[in-house]
Amino acid sequence: MAAADAEAALDGIYIIRCMLAYYVMWHMKRALAPVLFADADPAGATDDGTPLHSFRTLLRDLATLTRHRVRLGEAHFQQRTTPTAGQQRVFQLLDVRL
Repeated sequence: MAAADAEAALDGIYIIRCMLAYYVMWHMKRALAPVLFADADPAGATDDGTPLHSFRTLLRDLATLTRHRVRLGEAHFQQRTTPTAGQQRVFQLLDVRL
């Protein structure tokens, strides 16, 4: 009986996690609507000429931003890649500071 209870609890946690992920994705898509294409035709650009993305390609583009921890002997610092104009626009729409 304990194994069945544990499995039921894990199923509940999985469902809640999926619902939370969907909720976050829904809000992100709403906020990012100006840079996402809404139909099957991906051709197009924003008013400033930035190409439109699908949600998936936008996340792939954002994944190119990195932060590196650099250590030179005892000294260390963090170095970030510079976001493109399109990436900066996305962060503005999400109200995120870098």
